[in-house]
Amino acid sequence: MVTIHIRLESNIHLSDNAAEFKKALLNQLSKNAKTILEKNTPKQSGRGANNYRINKSEDKHEVTNDASYLVFPNDGTGIYGVRHAVIRPKRAKVLHFTWKGREWFLKYVKGQKPQKFVERSIPEIIQSVESAVVIAKKGTLE
Repeated sequence: MVTIHIRLESNIHLSDNAAEFKKALLNQLSKNAKTILEKNTPKQSGRGANNYRINKSEDKHEVTNDASYLVFPNDGTGIYGVRHAVIRPKRAKVLHFTWKGREWFLKYVKGQKPQKFVERSIPEIIQSVESAVVIAKKGTLE
């Protein structure tokens, strides 16, 4: 099982009335991270994009996804993946699959190019964090 974690932690110590603000800010930031990851995750079947969860604790929220296959579209397979080798059949002479409405029989395939959707999401998440903190400072901390 592969789990993608994004942690949002808060080390700011605030007064009692501002503690509610901190909790609301963490909630908003984790929702933003979840929304951005859902938007950028490939949606061939939709199961990976719809499987993000927010695990909440006092000062930490984690956005996780338990879809075990998401590592393959993110990092690539075959010559584009970790092994850098073509994909060949183990017990047969050819690979057999249906793709785009056609039946295929191939001795090998190159693999899937990496889509790097997690890496593409990180700058967007950082921008949402920075803007949320700026807005929060103007409203309550100044």
